[in-house]
Amino acid sequence: MVLGVAFPAGEWFLKFNLPGFAFPELVVLVALGFDLAAEWQFRQRHDGGVACVIELDNVYAASYLQGLLAKNACDALIRAFHYRSLFFFFGPIFKMELMVPTAELVRAWDLIQPEKIEVV
Repeated sequence: MVLGVAFPAGEWFLKFNLPGFAFPELVVLVALGFDLAAEWQFRQRHDGGVACVIELDNVYAASYLQGLLAKNACDALIRAFHYRSLFFFFGPIFKMELMVPTAELVRAWDLIQPEKIEVV
């Protein structure tokens, strides 16, 4: 409901008209841009050596696990977090990956224990 009201209100209040893009399309493009920039920076920090710890479809669980890793000094990235956050209540559900540097993979598995997490 929030997005259903926010998108028309954004177009009406902001008078935001880019050629070829409506306000909802622009929001999705900005979210994709944030995700691409975050992943590029993460891969640059770790010379491209990253691995997936677990796949999740819950934004809150992914944020919690990223915080758990950060608390234990393990750098982590949730791939497609901003884009997935837009469609948390409405739209298709697709998986997000929690990425860590390859050198930290075993330690991240020990912290998260993905075999005990049920992903449905």
